[in-house]
Amino acid sequence: MASSLLHVSPELIRKIIYLACAPLGIPSIFHPLLLTCRYTYSILNDPETYSQLFVIHFDTPPLYIVDVATFRQQAKREMFRRYITLQMLHRSQVDSDNVLDALWCVFTMVSHSAVGQKNIKFLLQAGVYEFLISFILSRLYDDSGENNGWPLENDENCLAVLLLWVSTSRFMIDAENAATRRALMDRLRPLVFAPYRYSISTLPEQLYRPEKSLSPSSTRSTHSQPCGTYGPSPPGLRFSEARYFGDKFQQIQLPPIALLATLAYFARQEFDRLVIPDQLPRTRVEANDLGISGPTREDLEYFADHRTHCCGLDSLRFCVPFRDIAPPYLPGMLTGRYHGSCLIPDRSQYHRWKSSSSPPSPSEREEVSRRPFYVILQEHVCYNIDQVIPNDALENGNMNAWLPSGFKWIETMTGIMAFDTSGTFKTFYQTYDATCAPQSEIVDVIVTGKTEPRHAAAWGDFNFIGRIRLADGLITLKRVSHLGDTILRGQLTSTHNFVGRMKPVSTGFEPSIWEAPFSLSKTHSRPLL
Repeated sequence: MASSLLHVSPELIRKIIYLACAPLGIPSIFHPLLLTCRYTYSILNDPETYSQLFVIHFDTPPLYIVDVATFRQQAKREMFRRYITLQMLHRSQVDSDNVLDALWCVFTMVSHSAVGQKNIKFLLQAGVYEFLISFILSRLYDDSGENNGWPLENDENCLAVLLLWVSTSRFMIDAENAATRRALMDRLRPLVFAPYRYSISTLPEQLYRPEKSLSPSSTRSTHSQPCGTYGPSPPGLRFSEARYFGDKFQQIQLPPIALLATLAYFARQEFDRLVIPDQLPRTRVEANDLGISGPTREDLEYFADHRTHCCGLDSLRFCVPFRDIAPPYLPGMLTGRYHGSCLIPDRSQYHRWKSSSSPPSPSEREEVSRRPFYVILQEHVCYNIDQVIPNDALENGNMNAWLPSGFKWIETMTGIMAFDTSGTFKTFYQTYDATCAPQSEIVDVIVTGKTEPRHAAAWGDFNFIGRIRLADGLITLKRVSHLGDTILRGQLTSTHNFVGRMKPVSTGFEPSIWEAPFSLSKTHSRPLL
């Protein structure tokens, strides 16, 4: 038996520390043992000790983000930073002057979550979900006075909304009380229903080939003015200086705040259950026998069961790829069968909100009509720059989904034959599947779509045609029917979520008389009928 602490091996002293447990901080015996004598201090105040402590308590970040040398050098700083953040979450200190760094720390912990999900367990135990709700309810409108009352699209707000959606699960939404759910929707509402204030893209939505620099030289200001769909465009993609490990920083592009706010809004709006009229035909067969068109009770019951897909970590990794690791568009991800809804605003209320310099009062409820939305989408790709379909005229914006006037297409078993009525071009795009050439060789992507027959009988038969902007993954589709055409612009925020806005076809860059947010969830990865 050792007669003195000096005779205890360094390995055993470290093991004592490693086996100690602390819910939201470093083990309580660490500091007393550290300060006991020079011998224990030299053992414990060592990069190896802090590195091992970090590995025991947290998920190890990927090597392509934090190399071995940086990890050993910064493990101590990052570990204490995380403990401070966890304590802030636990105490719900949303008014802290250090809240931005805490949000970046949460972002880092979620981003670096591994199979064991140690980071996620720590965050949930500390009350991260409740902290984010509290922040949005109490601080989303900080400094909004300098913007006529509209929330600022700054790093704090973007991170809070992003992390709220990433940490959202169906269980958590079900556990929210009605008052909290409604309060969150009221706070998020301007971000969802004001395209003239908040864009869903960091580049101008109307341009297929934005003549902008994609370099990170222009970073997002802490109090940047929001850039609406029809307002001034930013000088390029905006990057934020993120403290991602210890005192190491990296430039990260956060997604537009409107995208994730829309998902968070829809996930809660779906709690307003539909009232299904008893006088409707029960089934499609019964409706056909009676000569009645439109939805049946069966159609409405099917729609009422829909829920927005909550993707968690998939959303974060999809929306915020580290630079040079993942591109903004992954071929094949859009293809599939989708169902969801759109919220069509009352035109007079929308016009009144658009004409006002300040956001609507929280006491004024939005007047919207929730419409079912079903579509089957398929991607088609081109590998030859000389065979690419011409762009639409610049002054037309995205009114024709970036496709030239007179554009026509014929679908085949292996792709689409594209041409125009003037005979100026004719080309073939291959339907994308896993056997296609590498993504790096793709130079253009066309998207086709249609309504599944069972839903077309209830909600209208639509065809879709559009394009994907490879610069940032923005998807623009034209929905065609005898009832009138509409334009959809949106982004994939996960492998299962397609979210954006739709509007009637307008001319050029002019604002539309209304715009409606939509949220679609993928139900099948193959476009089967």
